[in-house]
Amino acid sequence: LNITIVHGVMTHVMPYLTTVGVARTTSSLVATAVPVTSVIGRLGFGWLGDRFDRRWVAGAAFFVMGLGVLCFAYASATSISLLVLFVIFFGLGYGGTHASRPILMRYYFGRRHFGAIMGLAEGINLLGGVVGPFLAGWTYDTWGSYHGIWLVLAALAAVALVIVISTSAPCAEERPATKV
Repeated sequence: LNITIVHGVMTHVMPYLTTVGVARTTSSLVATAVPVTSVIGRLGFGWLGDRFDRRWVAGAAFFVMGLGVLCFAYASATSISLLVLFVIFFGLGYGGTHASRPILMRYYFGRRHFGAIMGLAEGINLLGGVVGPFLAGWTYDTWGSYHGIWLVLAALAAVALVIVISTSAPCAEERPATKV
């Protein structure tokens, strides 16, 4: 889900911001700042994932990313502060979900077939990377506004958060040893 959200938003950052009256120079700055901010999210959430429950760390990344999409949905030329919050929240969440994905795969499936599982997951992510931008473009072309798709993508982040924190069947090699 995270790739659908990220690619849907990032592909349409500049066209969307233009439709809400934001100057193209500001739009390009926003489009550049998000991936830069994601580096901090990758480092920070990666570090947190090594120290705290991986599910909650990944859930927090989805929560922050969803907040960023909500800020984006309501951003305009007169609400630059929402663009700043979008860059911070979405960038951190974007980076955090990328850093959390391999940690969660290892947590749930172990190391034995990690390469095959990672390859399968990346293939599925590729589909999400195609679907997100398509849906955003289709939404704009159909209704003349991006607002609805941003709300849907924020809701997808909430769904991902719930899935990640409620799935609790780690592989045997990750389970803590029980004393008899």
